[in-house]
Amino acid sequence: MSLYGDPQQIPLEERLNDEQKKEMGSKTTELASSLHDEWRAPRKLEDGTFEPRVKATKDEEWVKAHGTDQVDIANSTYAELPKDWQGENKASAEVAMNLVYDASTMGRELDDEFVEEASSKIHDAWLERNGEWAPEEQKKPYLELSEEEKAKDRVIVQKAISIHKKVEGQETKPTDPDQWYRDEKTQRFSDERYHGQDEIDAHNEDMRKHSSKL
Repeated sequence: MSLYGDPQQIPLEERLNDEQKKEMGSKTTELASSLHDEWRAPRKLEDGTFEPRVKATKDEEWVKAHGTDQVDIANSTYAELPKDWQGENKASAEVAMNLVYDASTMGRELDDEFVEEASSKIHDAWLERNGEWAPEEQKKPYLELSEEEKAKDRVIVQKAISIHKKVEGQETKPTDPDQWYRDEKTQRFSDERYHGQDEIDAHNEDMRKHSSKL
């Protein structure tokens, strides 16, 4: 028996040293940025810009700095986005990277079984944030989702694993997830899962007057 008790009972933040915490924060941002870039990739035009997608922001600091509350989220990098439009990518990245670091510090293999368990938790967390507007087919428990819907959660976990292993010097090429962002169905998915669909804009119009979150 360990002199320090069961490590599974020790919170992740207490298992990480300062350098590891900083690393995890950096890689979480990298993952969030990657998710945003994948969302806007299908909108890229021949001149290198992206098909505009202009939204309103309630990030007062961003508005003050830019002199407007209108932001073209497609032609902005993740770092350039106001906080409210970073929100969904950031939340998904935080959940995924926490799951990956938690498993790796426990010596668990980041295998297919882990991907499925983590994907289920990604889905649960997403529903907690977006359950009010989620389409009926996405409100189901993870195990009851279609394979297409499950893949939308798996891709986030796979990217998190890839980024995490790259940190450790373990170059890896997971099952290619990028294809999920290259067709019409996935364009709908990425809008819904990352930046909100047009229906959400109408549904949350009043809410946005009082909150910076979707």
